[in-house]
Amino acid sequence: PRPPTAAGLDGWLDRLGLDEAPPIWKGRDAEDGAPTVYVCEGFTCSPPRTDVDAALSWLDDRA
Repeated sequence: PRPPTAAGLDGWLDRLGLDEAPPIWKGRDAEDGAPTVYVCEGFTCSPPRTDVDAALSWLDDRA
């Protein structure tokens, strides 16, 4: 999983050998310090969800 904060992301990218985050990872920080899920399909991602069931429901609604 991606680190929940921008500060943690920098170290993680270094370990992965990446200069910058791929566009899909940008702006995907944790909400209110809680584990946060973003469900992405194609070029569209769900709003941030702290409830996994809500994130999966968003994806099911698109099917």
